[in-house]
Formats: sequence, C-alpha cells, structure tokens
Amino acid sequence: MRDDNPWKPHIIAGGKAQEQRTKDGEPKIRLLGMADLLAAPPRDYILKGWFAPGETSLIVGAKNARKSFIALHTGYAIAQGRPRVWGRRCKQTAVLYVICEGIGGLSQRVKALHQKFGDCASFYAIAQPLDLLRSSWEEGDLHDMIAEAKGIEAGVIFLDTVSRVMQGGNENAPEDMGAFAGNLAELAARTGAHVCGIHHGTKAEGTSSRGHSSLPNAMEAVATVLWDDETGTGDIVLDFARDDIAGPIGGFRTETIELGVDPDGDRITSLVIEETGSVPPRASKPRQDRAKGGRGSSHADRALEILADLCASEGRTGYAGVPDGFASVPQDWWRERFYDRAMPGQDKDTKKHAYARATKLLIDGHKAGMAGGRVWIVRPEDSDAAAQ
Repeated sequence: MRDDNPWKPHIIAGGKAQEQRTKDGEPKIRLLGMADLLAAPPRDYILKGWFAPGETSLIVGAKNARKSFIALHTGYAIAQGRPRVWGRRCKQTAVLYVICEGIGGLSQRVKALHQKFGDCASFYAIAQPLDLLRSSWEEGDLHDMIAEAKGIEAGVIFLDTVSRVMQGGNENAPEDMGAFAGNLAELAARTGAHVCGIHHGTKAEGTSSRGHSSLPNAMEAVATVLWDDETGTGDIVLDFARDDIAGPIGGFRTETIELGVDPDGDRITSLVIEETGSVPPRASKPRQDRAKGGRGSSHADRALEILADLCASEGRTGYAGVPDGFASVPQDWWRERFYDRAMPGQDKDTKKHAYARATKLLIDGHKAGMAGGRVWIVRPEDSDAAAQ
C-alpha cells in the first residue's frame, strides 16, 4: 500500500496488529480511530464521477458492443494525461491493461491508438492468461499482479475480461463470484489503483452483468456499453455508482485506422473510439421501446408512478449524492415495489429485465436520478436542463 494512503493505520505498540502481518509487511487488520476518520481527505478521483483510487468497477456490454475498445480508449487517455475524458475531469496516472481474451489483437489496437493520439509512456500491458480467482501465495496470480502494479505505480488497472481472469471459475456460483470480487477489492486496496473489469453482459440484451449478482453488487460503479449496428453509434451509461451520480457518460462512434499491409498485401486495420459528446435522452437501448412506445416504455411509465408514490410517502432528504431538497428512497425499495405492483406473477428473470429496461429509460431520460443506492424524481425543469 502506498505511503500516502489516507487509511493506513497507526500500529499500536505491543498490539496484535504488529504480529499479524502479510508477507509484504503490511498489518492484516487496519484499525481506524476517530482521528483517522476525521482527518481523512475527501474522496479523490482519477476520472471524475466514475474512477476513484482504491475502488472497483465493471464495464458491461453484449458481444461486439465495443467494450474493450472503450476500456482501451479510456485507459490510454488517462495515461496520456488528457485533461478531460468523456467530458469529465481526469488526472494522469500510469495505466495497466491486462488482456486475457483476444491477446493477438492487442498490438494492432495499441498501434491504432498511438497513430491517432500520439505516444504514451505510462501505458503498460500484460498479455497472458492469469488467475485472479485463487488468492493463495501458492496458487493464482493475485500477489504477483499486485507486485507488478506497484512496480509501475499503476493508478488504473483494466482486466479484460472477467471470465478469462477467473481461470475456470463458475460465474453463476456465489462462492466463486464473491471470492473474485474480494480479490479485486484486495488488488485495489493493496495498490491504491482503480480496478475495472470488462465483463460480458447477458445473452438477451447485454444490459446486465452475466453470472451471479454478487460481483456487480460488490462494485463501486457499473457502466454499460450499448452499441447500435444500424447507426454505427454507441452509448455508455453509468447504471450504478455507489458514491457518484448514475446516468449517461457519453456517446461514441468508431473510426477505422489504416496500419499498413500484411505480407500478403492485404490491409491491416484497427478501430479507435471517437467521443461524440453527451448521450441524448433517446439514445439508450432498448431504442425500439422508446421510439415505438413498446413494452419498455409502459414499464417505465409504471416505474415512474411507483417511484413518485414512494418518494411522496416515504422519501427522505439529506443524503450524499442526492440533490439538496430532493426526497429519495433506497433503490431496493423501488425495485421490490416495481416487482410487486407492475409485474405480479412473473418469473424472476422477466421482472429483472423489465426493471433494468424501465429504470434505464427513466435515468437516461432525466426523469429519475440514482446515486449512492438511492433514487429520486427529477423535476421537469431539471430534466430539460440536463437534456440540453
């Protein structure tokens, strides 16, 4: 752990914490007193409102949604020290990109980034199979991973993809996903870096994390990448942010970069991401639901009614991340009330997908807000201002 870590404990002389240490000399238990808690500086950021030091997140998307390109674009920009990425303030730091899926294509993708955006001395990669599921010193690669990240003082670590760094772990098993989430948290805590996993979405729409919910539930943020083949454009939406404000991150399209020719005389190309600004309210999938007034729209209308009732009857003000004066309720209350009132008798998966679609429409349309596990109704004037 870095010496400037605000949560680094005081070791009490003669206390058990002196005896129980990890192999790198850090105490196993980090006891914080009131002086530590009150003296800690405000929560820092690397990419404001999305990546914070020592935290974990996911980028989720369907197959071919361009999620790996999004991660590479974001990481390369952070490593270069661009002042803003996706319209958000950014602090330069070394970036470590771990790729265990599509290893052969990494070089071309980085060459395309280099050609488009210039050199970057603080971008590093590990391109080989890794096991971050097993955390013992004898098995797995967690401790070696921590050492490599510390060696370059990485501030952001991308893991592409979650399934390939679990080395045969069962994504649907709470034991495996819970252990893996714990290892990501350990990697973040021991390095001080933000750890972002690139994760496949569900087969149906790719708008929710594949596998057991214990992984996304353990993250500080979960972003979804949505891609439309017809228009050749995509959107990134922050679906959940424990201590930030959920909502649109930005729109994008891809640009083809010519890298030369191979020995057969065929063109070598790769893609880079081009940011297109904020996501318009209509841009987030399922697009057909919004445009045609389909099932997603009707569920969204019902969800909005339920949220309005909850905020009026049981809402409370004064929560971090919620605008001043806005009554909010826990997100879990909204979800459970939606299940009971809007979809009685439906199976669990149907309820889950309907809720995900409905809430995405409302948040992307600036009709509801979400942050820190709480939700609220956005006033019409605030919705109009956000959409401009």
